[in-house]
Amino acid sequence: MTLPLARLALGASLTLLAAACAPESAPPAERAPDTADRPAADTATGDTVAAPDDTAPAHESAAATEADGHVSEHTSIRDCAETASRPEEAGYRASECEGPAGYAVRRIESDGRENLFVRTPTADFTSLRVPEHTGAGFGDLGDRIEWRGTRADDGFAPHALIARYEIAEDPEQPTVKTTYLLPVRLSGAAPCITETVGPGDDQEARARAIADDTARRCPPR
Repeated sequence: MTLPLARLALGASLTLLAAACAPESAPPAERAPDTADRPAADTATGDTVAAPDDTAPAHESAAATEADGHVSEHTSIRDCAETASRPEEAGYRASECEGPAGYAVRRIESDGRENLFVRTPTADFTSLRVPEHTGAGFGDLGDRIEWRGTRADDGFAPHALIARYEIAEDPEQPTVKTTYLLPVRLSGAAPCITETVGPGDDQEARARAIADDTARRCPPR
């Protein structure tokens, strides 16, 4: 073989060898998924978090949590006007406190227990018989009354109140007390406690729901 032909054959061999050793061409890159099309990842746990649903209703604001427009007003039942005091009669003491919209309450302390009376704008004081609803243990009313009602241009109109009562249920531990909430219906023939709401994380919410249920009747005596 002549020298030019040998060089030509060698060049062709090198070209074929280079082609055989070259890596395959990479396939065309796939489109990266759009971040709006894929769920996010919780950076704390790595779990997939579903994307928010724009059609879901927004969380209610604090102002909207008052069911059917019911609102609260509070009045104190401490340091009210004393109307009677007979210490010789089991420490009897009576005091009266004004409430909203012509209502008032009378607090009676006697024999280590307390009772509450309510006066409406159209009737005299009615006993709520608190000790009968909460057992025979020694007990005290809380410092405030929560009045539930509606508010309009002409002012606040209460339809219920909620009283707090703390009872020493264990005679051997008089300082350990259980708190009960007492929703009181103000409409009807006379005010009355409609239910006794025991302790729990949602105690206040349960008591307000009961107080706002204007269809509730007084329990039989």
